[in-house]
Amino acid sequence: MASLATEIPIELMNPARKFDVIAWIQQKHLPSRFARLTLEDWAQALDVTLYPTDYELVGKVGHT
Repeated sequence: MASLATEIPIELMNPARKFDVIAWIQQKHLPSRFARLTLEDWAQALDVTLYPTDYELVGKVGHT
């Protein structure tokens, strides 16, 4: 599966929008591992520090 990071809307490509990105990822209902990878790709692209709770938030809605 290709990374969804390339599909993240441009308006969410802002470090201050982390929780909006998390909500966007949650709405995709991805398997947890893909949701976490998408969040990680976004964070790496923007040099954002992620915390365990951020990963937990995106993993809650998707399937493991």
